[in-house]
Amino acid sequence: MKHEELTGKTYPVLHFSHDIPSFFRREYKPYSYGYCNSFMNEDLCLQEFTYSMIFGNFNLDNLSQILKIFNISALPNVLMIAHIEGCDYIHSPGPSTEFFPIKLNISSEIADLLKKNKIAALCYPISNTDQIAIFLCLETPHNHLQKYQETLSNIARLIIRQVREQTEERISIGISNPCPSYSRFTLAYEECKKALDRLFMDENEPFQFFREIREECLSANPVDMTLYISKIIQIINHLKTEDLLQTISEALNYLANLQLPASRIRLNLINMINHIGDYYTNLHLEDIAVENIGIQSIKKILSAHFCSSLEQIIFNYCAFIIKSLNLKFRSSETRLKLLFDDCFERMYMNPNFTISLVAAIANYNKYYLGRLFKKIYGVNFNQFLMQYRIKKAQRLLKETFLNIDEISECVGFYHTSYFCTVFKKLVRKSPKQYRDESV
Repeated sequence: MKHEELTGKTYPVLHFSHDIPSFFRREYKPYSYGYCNSFMNEDLCLQEFTYSMIFGNFNLDNLSQILKIFNISALPNVLMIAHIEGCDYIHSPGPSTEFFPIKLNISSEIADLLKKNKIAALCYPISNTDQIAIFLCLETPHNHLQKYQETLSNIARLIIRQVREQTEERISIGISNPCPSYSRFTLAYEECKKALDRLFMDENEPFQFFREIREECLSANPVDMTLYISKIIQIINHLKTEDLLQTISEALNYLANLQLPASRIRLNLINMINHIGDYYTNLHLEDIAVENIGIQSIKKILSAHFCSSLEQIIFNYCAFIIKSLNLKFRSSETRLKLLFDDCFERMYMNPNFTISLVAAIANYNKYYLGRLFKKIYGVNFNQFLMQYRIKKAQRLLKETFLNIDEISECVGFYHTSYFCTVFKKLVRKSPKQYRDESV
């Protein structure tokens, strides 16, 4: 028995529109059998419907057949586009295999939710984007504006809440003007994208009607933005990660209060990233690392739709620089300390061991290296060397039977008399007294 007879569904031989990009297409088998092939055919019908509606030139011969397959009795009359927060793979040449299952899961959740609540709709993820198309069939007349918007707002809230609870992902939704005919959905798709690309969304009500967009807006004052950048750099220079969030939040609130569209807010924040990056690159702070984290941050800014996401992106970028500065300062001292410790351990027995020798090894100016040494150890090189040699001598006096002359030579002194003088000055006892008391 054919699969169509078992399921009661007939799959049409679809005539694909020529204007739809070829990479949206997969092999279509109208008379295949089995559950997997049935699923594939339904998926392809949805794909044909979605791309044809939003990109235009739909083949009307297919329309009624596709709607019948999904038990939709009327043509959808409004479009929603759900944007998935944090999806930055869209700025790369191809889709992310890691992200695709997440998008597919969200699309399935939305479709199941709408079906459960008896809302006639078709839902399909748009390939190589962070978007899911939701075609709704509303019975509420669009000329009753308040009730129409209230119905759509409730549906948007329901979708956003369900996705958050079931997948822990955040989405925002752009809502088109009414679509009385199928030919208007191409314009509706642009309306949804513009609705999303407005002021960054309030996370409590992350949806927007196209008609609410304000076309005119103020511009950010370059002087104000420079001031915020300077404040952030000052905080970074003082290595105060805990003070970053307040200043970043102030900068974002300043941009948001200007009612800037998303594109302008993103541009200002990208400029902020570039200015900060250039400042620290000029200081020779791990040029490649700063550049790479800057590129990643810019990609995330381009796909973010919530102020809290933007705040976290800028914070993470600045915190990375603070960490790099800490590592630079600490690693510089650590490397020098390791070098000094190694030199002392290997060369303290050499009477000619001086800071000039270490400077030659480290390729430092000896006077500059001397200042760094005192900063690290708290005493100058010669003082530390004498303390180091005397500690070694104390151990030899306790643990060996070497005489004083031999010990003096072992720890790097030319003359035993000088060794005894230094030993008594630091230990407050002569080498002989120290040995006798240690027995």
